[in-house]
Amino acid sequence: MFSTLKELQDNIDFNIEEITLDLGYSQFDDQNLQNLIENFEKYKSIKQINLNLVKNQIKDNGIKILCKRFSEMQSLTKITLHLENNLLTDLSLIYLGKMLQQLKLSCLEIYLGHNQISDQGVENLAFSLGLCFNLLDLIITLEHTQISNLAVEKLSLELGKIINLNSLTLFFYQNQIGINSLQIPGLKNCKNLKKIILQSDSNQIGDNVLDLGIGIRQCYLLADLELCLVRNQMTNNGVFQLLQELKQCQNLNKLLLNLAENEIKGENFIKISEQIGQFQNLEHLELILSQNSLKNSGVISLSKGIGQIKELKTLILYIDYNEIGDEGINEIRLTFQNNKYLNQIQVNSDNNNISYLGAKQLCQSLSSCDYLPTLLLEFRDNQINEEEQKQELIKQFKKINRLVNYTLCL
Repeated sequence: MFSTLKELQDNIDFNIEEITLDLGYSQFDDQNLQNLIENFEKYKSIKQINLNLVKNQIKDNGIKILCKRFSEMQSLTKITLHLENNLLTDLSLIYLGKMLQQLKLSCLEIYLGHNQISDQGVENLAFSLGLCFNLLDLIITLEHTQISNLAVEKLSLELGKIINLNSLTLFFYQNQIGINSLQIPGLKNCKNLKKIILQSDSNQIGDNVLDLGIGIRQCYLLADLELCLVRNQMTNNGVFQLLQELKQCQNLNKLLLNLAENEIKGENFIKISEQIGQFQNLEHLELILSQNSLKNSGVISLSKGIGQIKELKTLILYIDYNEIGDEGINEIRLTFQNNKYLNQIQVNSDNNNISYLGAKQLCQSLSSCDYLPTLLLEFRDNQINEEEQKQELIKQFKKINRLVNYTLCL
């Protein structure tokens, strides 16, 4: 890795196969970028380029020069470009697309967030991506741009042509997505897709997630899914529809679902709980439900659903800011006792109404676990105020068998 442009200029090993250069936050403009690119000419065997140009002053012309040079480097198989927070428009995506058509990449990461990019720009880039038949791993981030559902759908349809794709990461948060149903229909053609990370926080999706669920569950080999839909006005109905589709992913063994700051309530949560309990092949589950309105009734239902996942080994649960008391936390205690394979537990229950007694019972229940090397419990800003109570909880916590990595936050 080169820390500065001078290090790259002074390097005399012209046979290296990888260049990693961090020039983020350095007031780089198009002229600086052109000077940098001239140094690439002496390297004839480069396979990987990792270039961080985040938060600079690069414009479309700079990207044009960069892409022209990269197009001539036929040995390239992996490109990582961090271009967030520059002065790019849709024209830059045309140049990037032309570059992609000239190369045979197996791995591509392009970070384009916080630029002046619209649906038209994404459509142009998507067309070129659809011709990258050798791609195995792809990351495209378009957060805080100006795109809508149309861009997402067009991108999805073109990605469906990359039939060998194994891993896909898409960031769309803080855009204009979700007024109509969010759709990714093209993914059904990606028969080898095993991992999806989709982040669409702070949009207007609401409960329009049925088509999203249908698109994901048609990826039959999918084993690892991360889906982030924070601040989207989603209610219980939307969560139910989404889970009803996702549970059909028979090979899914790792699920992260971030639904924080939505409108999910404890009432009638039992229907959602029943869907969660049907993810029978899950070994790793991370549910982020912070700042909803679960209350005790919601957590009781949630715990029963999690308790049905018999092969679960890792549970990460965020239920902070949900008006939960001892009754709710007690049900979580029973879930821990029933899942005999759990060896990593993280529960954030900050800013609730849990008392010393509720927290103590939870710690005591974990003492019966045969093997629990990793444990994190968070009870900040609850009803545990006395120093004597905190010390007693620490004692109970340390009685848990065979802890290796552990934290108790009070």
